Amino acid sequence: MNEAQIQQSDDGSEKVEEHFPQFVISQEQAVRIGRSLPLMIVGRMSYTDKQTFGENLAPDADIKALIGHVASNSSKDPDYLLPDTPLKEAIFRVILANGNEAMTAENISELLTERWAMTAYPRDVTPEVIQRLLESSYTYGIVRVAVPEDEEEEEIIEDVVYQAASNKAQETDGAEADSEEESDTPNEARTESEADTADGADEAASEE
Repeated sequence: MNEAQIQQSDDGSEKVEEHFPQFVISQEQAVRIGRSLPLMIVGRMSYTDKQTFGENLAPDADIKALIGHVASNSSKDPDYLLPDTPLKEAIFRVILANGNEAMTAENISELLTERWAMTAYPRDVTPEVIQRLLESSYTYGIVRVAVPEDEEEEEIIEDVVYQAASNKAQETDGAEADSEEESDTPNEARTESEADTADGADEAASEE
């Protein structure tokens, strides 16, 4: 979901300013869903490039090099991003064409609007639509870029959980220690009492 901030306009009224998160194509996400990112990238190249790169494509092929070739060559092909391309596919291709640099829904919306400006069948590529599709494009290996604020929140949560666990452990240790002291006290008292009784008997025997 996109974030929103309420700001004060010049005339004193409040306006909502939306902030869209950034997204990239992630090799880790592709592996997580069992897809080969090198194959996905080569599949978006021109016919000639597919023959060149796909013939002996290794599973551990250089992702950056493949993306770089798409950005500098394949994306220039007129057929790379046709107006009837499904939107999720179009989003994937736009991010590839941008060198897999982090992009927002606004960035992608602007590029698609410009690219498809002359089409006879206008399509809804507003930032809001693109944002919804980005959030559900995990099958393309697309993930949201973590921002420092999110990382800080995660660290704070981890610290709170760790502190709570530490406090609980200390309370447990303290309770066990108190229990041991209480259980030792009667034993000590009994031992001392038995010793006094024995001393008294010895004294009585010696007097006799």
